[in-house]
Amino acid sequence: MATSYQAGSFVRVMMKELKLKAKDSNTNSHSGRLANQGLTKLHPQPQKILEWQRLVMQAQRINELSGELQAAMFELKAQAETVRSQNRHPNGTSPEKVCEYLPVGVPYVGQKADGSLIVITRTVDLFKAEREAASLAHFLRHRTKRKQITPPPRKKNQP
Repeated sequence: MATSYQAGSFVRVMMKELKLKAKDSNTNSHSGRLANQGLTKLHPQPQKILEWQRLVMQAQRINELSGELQAAMFELKAQAETVRSQNRHPNGTSPEKVCEYLPVGVPYVGQKADGSLIVITRTVDLFKAEREAASLAHFLRHRTKRKQITPPPRKKNQP
């Protein structure tokens, strides 16, 4: 029981380290400092420390690759839109589809409350930006129309 608690605590410390590492450009000196802080509290055996570090580093690598994959999917979508707009039919219209998009996801390694890791799939919404832009445009159009339609308040004639 104590071992699983120590392992969970170690995973929490290592996941915090990974989050900080992603923000910090100088990862080598930073990771050693944080790892040692966690190790002094836990006192696990050296072999277990190495295995946990490898596990957490692999989780970080998976999350980084997932981010790169998501960015590549957005690039593919942008390139497909460019190709679609450049390929005009003789009648002057663009082809409707160059690429079909089905729901997709990327793997993500998260952490549960007990400190254990969990591998999940994060949905990638390739059309979120377009929906948000359309919603904002709709809101702004209606706000402008309301201002135009609403006549200025009339002043009452005072005797």
